[in-house]
Amino acid sequence: MNLLFFIILFISFIFIFLLEIIKRYFNIKSIYTRRAAHIFFFIIILISYFTISIQEALIILSIFFIIFCLSYRFYILSSIHIKEFLTYGEIIYIISFILLFIFWGNNPYVFVSASFILGFLDPISAFFNKSNKRCFKYNLKYLALCFLILSLIAFYYKEFVFLKILMIALTSAIIDRYSDYGLDNITTPMAVALFLS
Repeated sequence: MNLLFFIILFISFIFIFLLEIIKRYFNIKSIYTRRAAHIFFFIIILISYFTISIQEALIILSIFFIIFCLSYRFYILSSIHIKEFLTYGEIIYIISFILLFIFWGNNPYVFVSASFILGFLDPISAFFNKSNKRCFKYNLKYLALCFLILSLIAFYYKEFVFLKILMIALTSAIIDRYSDYGLDNITTPMAVALFLS
């Protein structure tokens, strides 16, 4: 274990602890603190991917998987759980990153692409009235943003093929439209990873 492993783990614990305190003290709605956690862990996971080993990253993810499962069962971390509707998104989120590290950890292009769809596009799309995922206007915005994100990453890795990226973005938008209970946290990134593999 190198020093970065412990630093990343420590920062993650501190963030969750502070987020929970802020949420309770200011009585912030879980939907907002949840998005903050979503984006924070996306950034931390990307940093982990480029700075520590896959095995070390999997250990960190496994630790938080256990914490989130216990928290979900006993409602410990109100900052990442929502009572208003049924969702398993916070647990599925960790599972998806575990799968990405296991199967695509040695493929930066696929890993980064799927990670951005899971960790960045998902919380950003919430600003597009995600509560109504069957809304065609929302689906078009999701499609456009998904295409933009995948295109930029593909250009960076010199893998851009217009029709391929368009089809993947379209598939992701359709899958997202029909994935309820937080299942979009696994269906869309896995679809992206599989199509790009």
